[in-house]
Amino acid sequence: MREEGGRDRDLPADLVATPHRANATTVYAVEVAPRARPERDDVGDPHRSRSRGGALTTEPGAPELTRERAATAPRLAPLLVTCLASFAAWELARLALARAPEGWAPPAVWSLVRALLLLAPAVLVTRRVFDEGPVHGLWLGPPARKGLLPSCLIGVGFVLATQALNVALGNPLVIPTPAPATLALTLFDAAVEEALFRGFLLSHLMQGRRFARANLLAAVIFLLPHTRKLVWLSGDAPGIEVAITALAILVLGLALGATARPIRSIWIGTIVHAAGNLFS
Repeated sequence: MREEGGRDRDLPADLVATPHRANATTVYAVEVAPRARPERDDVGDPHRSRSRGGALTTEPGAPELTRERAATAPRLAPLLVTCLASFAAWELARLALARAPEGWAPPAVWSLVRALLLLAPAVLVTRRVFDEGPVHGLWLGPPARKGLLPSCLIGVGFVLATQALNVALGNPLVIPTPAPATLALTLFDAAVEEALFRGFLLSHLMQGRRFARANLLAAVIFLLPHTRKLVWLSGDAPGIEVAITALAILVLGLALGATARPIRSIWIGTIVHAAGNLFS
């Protein structure tokens, strides 16, 4: 483009100069070319990114994860340490509180102390390490409508399948009828565990890993804190029953992960988890 005085001036890359002649004088009309928008992660879910073809890498049938994404996946050790340290703190507190006079605190107080000890480290790591708020980093938001139907089908199907298997093994089907307070505490305790193992652990394991691998890792870590129940069973139960219980807890963890994945939320899984606790 020629300035006054005959000097040329270069145009920026996003400006296009089009010559027009008017009264024997060359006039340049400058048009602003649209800037190419950089590729960005899927809005509303930073755990899903788009490949060059535009496909979500965490959706079924998506292309394999790139080495760059796999290299930036959160390391397993900090996530494992956070979950196990949270449960270790709760077990120590539980042992200390068990020495107090019986009935000194209602069950609601125990549930609140448990929730604080289990979730406080996860919230801290989510804020300091992953720079996320607890609602998004622990999947506490409302379920995504798009995945609501498959999530419900997986949850209901798992509950029905486990009860059918229980009846097939010769055990009577007992429909629990808990009191409202007991039901509320059961849902609350289940929500705390879901926020830790699915909201915190699984959501970050899915970054840079295939869902099947991330869900298996989360289910195994979910099994580890429940070994206290297995140790209690091993005292007066045959080894095969202990093994079946361990397998049932592992399958429950896998089912809860599959329930949470389509909706990026813990609330359907919370209901399934609570139902499993009530029927067990």
